[in-house]
Amino acid sequence: DGLLLTFYGSGSDLPRLQSIAAEQGVTAQMLGPAKKPKEVWKQYKLAISASLIEGGTPLAILEALACGIPAIVPELPGCVELSQKARAKGVDLPLYFFNGQPDDLARVMSTVLQYENNAEQTRTAMKTLFPPGEHIAAIQQAIKEVTE
Repeated sequence: DGLLLTFYGSGSDLPRLQSIAAEQGVTAQMLGPAKKPKEVWKQYKLAISASLIEGGTPLAILEALACGIPAIVPELPGCVELSQKARAKGVDLPLYFFNGQPDDLARVMSTVLQYENNAEQTRTAMKTLFPPGEHIAAIQQAIKEVTE
């Protein structure tokens, strides 16, 4: 009822996902890659990654968290590692997990949408976890090592 499912990015699964959404009576829009993620995330209350394929923490989830948006992800090693890193640094990161099943995702979504989100606290947590200067220095060092 009145749901709009929005996909950003590209990939071969998009037509299949749009078909599934249509079968379920949910309107789906495919918008391609977001050129200004910060502006896009302002429109949303929640970010979800339902992919069960391990590949670290999805970039879209990191973008959402950096923009102050809470996220729901499957219990995969890369996502769990991010949560553990946050706890180890003493920061509260609104990263929530589901067990990979649709009914559990629906349960977690319903719960998380009841929470009051503190976007500024989330942005600060991400800056603590990923200080920009630290990553730039690491990239510069890696480039130096491979070019010498």
